[in-house]
Amino acid sequence: MIALSWYKGNNNYKKALERFNIPYIVLSPEEEIYWSKISAIIFIGGEDIHPSYYNEEIEEENLEINKERDQWEFNLMESAFKRRIPILGICRGFQLINVFFGGTLYQDLMKYKREKKISQIHWRENEKDSFHKVYIEQNTILYRILGKEEIEVNSSHHQGIKNLGKNLEVSAKFVENEFDIIEGIEYKDYPYLIGVQWHPERLNNEESDKLFLSLASFT
Repeated sequence: MIALSWYKGNNNYKKALERFNIPYIVLSPEEEIYWSKISAIIFIGGEDIHPSYYNEEIEEENLEINKERDQWEFNLMESAFKRRIPILGICRGFQLINVFFGGTLYQDLMKYKREKKISQIHWRENEKDSFHKVYIEQNTILYRILGKEEIEVNSSHHQGIKNLGKNLEVSAKFVENEFDIIEGIEYKDYPYLIGVQWHPERLNNEESDKLFLSLASFT
């Protein structure tokens, strides 16, 4: 059974799992967790993580914060990690993994667009995702799943990884001039702990299918 980490904003994740007949449950702070039934967990997208979790003050005005969810999902991550349960983090979930292991975030990539350090947007405009290429590092779990060195992904994030967390390695990145944006991470010496910055649940393509199907083997 695949668990979804949060009970709001998860319809696209449900649809992606249902497309492949992958059984799932939705976790909530209001309900008891039966870990014996959970074979893998997806930490889904959503609000920004409060900067206090990576020892910073709020520096930007456009952050969307949900501290109740932050605390719940950090506790959830700790429990899943201790049990060595397979973990997939998507967008916020990707950033949550990095912060959980001591990494930090750029609070607002839009600032770097204004400063002309990057030219391509990575956030939604007119309620539509942006799209760009990412490069997949060989000798990573993500590369073994996707089987490609370069793919096109959708973006809907205004934050990104600044400093990488302990024991994490980069599995995918967006490259522009000297300003790389990390797009994929995974944890060393763990069977399956992957984070991606894009939104595969909103894509219907071969790469996204492979990512969700990689979870099916654990059910």
